[in-house]
Amino acid sequence: MELRKEIQEKRKDLRPEYMERFSFEASSCLYKFLKKKLLIDGKTPAFLCYYPLGNEVSLLPLYQELLEEGMVLYFPVTDKEEMKFYRVSSLKMFVEGHFHVMEPTERANELTDYNQELICFTPGVGFDIFGNRIGYGKGYYDRYLKKCVCCQKIGIAYPMQIVEGLEVKPWDVPMDYLLPEIMEDTHEQFD
Repeated sequence: MELRKEIQEKRKDLRPEYMERFSFEASSCLYKFLKKKLLIDGKTPAFLCYYPLGNEVSLLPLYQELLEEGMVLYFPVTDKEEMKFYRVSSLKMFVEGHFHVMEPTERANELTDYNQELICFTPGVGFDIFGNRIGYGKGYYDRYLKKCVCCQKIGIAYPMQIVEGLEVKPWDVPMDYLLPEIMEDTHEQFD
């Protein structure tokens, strides 16, 4: 079985209670990580977010906290072969778009400054221990992230989505951090 499908099958078998608890812990750990990182760097980045599809890790609690603190959040909209990110002011203004992904209805403020400090919460089917990513096969994130000069990429996944090694293609964009490593570093391991 192809690795992408194998990981998707394993993720499909995760219990709803586990996914909910993990997502809550993930949001909490990422918040602590970001606060520590932002205090050290002294910069206030904008955040590239995703709305969870199916049984992906949900960072909605984190996004709500960041919005309440006045942070700038962008969510993707896909169209044919292109993905664009639009600024949101609320997590309530979304509609189902391509591939059944929830997309923002607010589309007045597209992200066009790729040189600003950005942190991208990047979903994927799987990641390896080196930060390489298996996406869903369309290449949207790889193409988009190549444009973002000052973007720190955080691969968002359950521990069972992390594998030893992946075949890397020239167009693949590796992650700078992986969620399970961040959770381990903040001493909040999750079983």
